[in-house]
Amino acid sequence: MRISTFDRSRAVPRVVQASETAESGRGMTVVEAVACRWGIDSKPWGKGVWAECATPDRPAPDRLAPVRPWGLRRLGPYPTAAEMPLGTAVGRIIGESSFMQARSQAVVPLAGDLSARTAYADSEREAKVEPTLLEEWMPAFLAQLAAPGAQLVRASRSDGHRQLYLFDADRESFAAFTENGSGWTVRQGGPVALWDDIERTLLAWQDAERPGIGTVRLRVTPRSHTYWIDDRPALRWEHRLG
Repeated sequence: MRISTFDRSRAVPRVVQASETAESGRGMTVVEAVACRWGIDSKPWGKGVWAECATPDRPAPDRLAPVRPWGLRRLGPYPTAAEMPLGTAVGRIIGESSFMQARSQAVVPLAGDLSARTAYADSEREAKVEPTLLEEWMPAFLAQLAAPGAQLVRASRSDGHRQLYLFDADRESFAAFTENGSGWTVRQGGPVALWDDIERTLLAWQDAERPGIGTVRLRVTPRSHTYWIDDRPALRWEHRLG
């Protein structure tokens, strides 16, 4: 498939290595990443830029241009068609401001019936990790991977002690945190121990010396999104679609 665009500028576009925080300079990098080949046609009044992309019925002979979600960085050479089918991508998340899981832009207000949690006895213990760690970007990102439906809510008691809550209305589960002078107490209820899942992830992340967002890999297929850091089983999450 051939795509062309035209403008009146005679400036020749080039592929450049834009910094992770740059707000421009990635246009031809995207073209280079997804096209089998591209070129420029000079015109008396400007230029045309064209690109040819593989299609399911006419794949590129030596490489395949897979779907590449925004926020991914190419890890190496183009994969061949045998290595990566159409609709699949593997990459690295570039930075804190460049990635968002597919969801509506507006946060859905907490709602739902949590009455089913009465069928499960609440548990209470000392938290091994302070829940305030979730106020940092990377721990909050990891918490989304460990418990995708959980929402963090902050509150204060009349005596000034802070309280934090995690709610997952879809799974009818919660975790409530209260400062106790020496740390935090967590009370959990419902069929899913939300904080247990998140805490295991944060402890594994700390054991790995707190790697940054650039170490997170993502594989996208029509069936699931899989995230991982290095070869650590405790830092691997698969989110099935549908």
